[in-house]
Amino acid sequence: MQSPLRIGLVAHDAKKAELIAWAQRWEDWLARHSLVGTGTSADDIEQACPSLRVEHLRSGPDGGDMQLGARIVDGGIDALVFLLDPASAHAHEADFRALIRVALIAGIPVALSEASAEHLAIGMSLPAPAVAEPEFREIYSSSNGDHWRLGIARGRMFVRHQPNAASGGTATDTDLEQFLSSGAGPEHHALRRMIEQRKRGTESP
Repeated sequence: MQSPLRIGLVAHDAKKAELIAWAQRWEDWLARHSLVGTGTSADDIEQACPSLRVEHLRSGPDGGDMQLGARIVDGGIDALVFLLDPASAHAHEADFRALIRVALIAGIPVALSEASAEHLAIGMSLPAPAVAEPEFREIYSSSNGDHWRLGIARGRMFVRHQPNAASGGTATDTDLEQFLSSGAGPEHHALRRMIEQRKRGTESP
């Protein structure tokens, strides 16, 4: 069983709706981890997701970004989801830029957009491989013997297509995001179902 993670959650005002939508999609998974949020980000997530409890820090302008950065420096945060608004000016920009810098220096996973938060959740909900070799999970097999498997290695997620032996083809790897946007075949539908099951915490081991 995966050990609980400590996840920092922050969003600028213009991005709070995106953070809430992401948290609602991943509510079942997030409920198994320890959440820390700044200001109204923490309030909004708890109101929108009844099963989640978020430790409240100060708002960003009142020092919440610095509080969260200190947690990261002390090793108290395993991942950061910070949906920032690059189109607006922010009086405390130096603080949140420092928070992002600290997270990058600490080497923890960081998501700065809703799309990257989605991939962070997918990746961190998968079991980490014990060795450098990729870990694979079967996605779909066709009637002619082709196989598609979800692979993860060193934080990279990809789909490996293994053609059947009779075709004489070699295995090919496609990045997860590219694969999901490249078609609508049964293998794509099977992968999307797998992701949805993982969000709900109902995937079979």
